[in-house]
Amino acid sequence: MATDLRQTQPNIIYIPPAENLVHQFVQVASLQIAQEFDDEGYLHPDVMYGLCSFIKLLGQIKAKQLNQPANGHVDDLHEAGYS
Repeated sequence: MATDLRQTQPNIIYIPPAENLVHQFVQVASLQIAQEFDDEGYLHPDVMYGLCSFIKLLGQIKAKQLNQPANGHVDDLHEAGYS
């Protein structure tokens, strides 16, 4: 009789990266890109805000994907444990 892996493995819930970590990453990345391309436009607050929003969205999507049960779907963040 095969053992269900979900019963033997700990219950892991993936969460997106913390907002402050995303902001720190974007600040460093924007500075490096601005230096590499010699373009301070990458340091404009609107550009950095947009990049932060995009990365946060990617983190939420990936966490939701990782939290999906093997045989079903998670319909919203509430079902995945986010409220």
